[in-house]
Parts: sequence; structure tokens; C-alpha cells
Amino acid sequence: MYNAWLATQLRLFLGHVVLEVGVGPGNITQFLLDRDHVIVTDIDDTYLAMLRTRFQKAVR
Repeated sequence: MYNAWLATQLRLFLGHVVLEVGVGPGNITQFLLDRDHVIVTDIDDTYLAMLRTRFQKAVR
């Protein structure tokens, strides 16, 4: 619930393209997928693998 609220607050400052750095497991990312292009990254390989699985349907 907090992450949904936070994403709502951030939307006011985001454009059509979003770069999210240090995304972790993608708790905010899930609310940004309606943007034209979302790029996410993290330094942790475990999180990167998790993101690939979690958002594989969103990848174009």
C-alpha cells in the first residue's frame, strides 16, 4: 500500500520514459509499467534475475 502511494506521488514528476536505478525487487516498478519505456537496473545480480522473471511479460 505504501509503495502504491509513493508511486502516485512520483508520477507527477515522471515523463514517458523512466530510468529507475537501484530498483531492488521492483516494488515501485510495478506501478510504472504504463509508461512508454521503463528501464530498470540494480547492482545486485539476484535482484536482476528476480526482475527478469517478475517483469518478463512487460519486456518488449
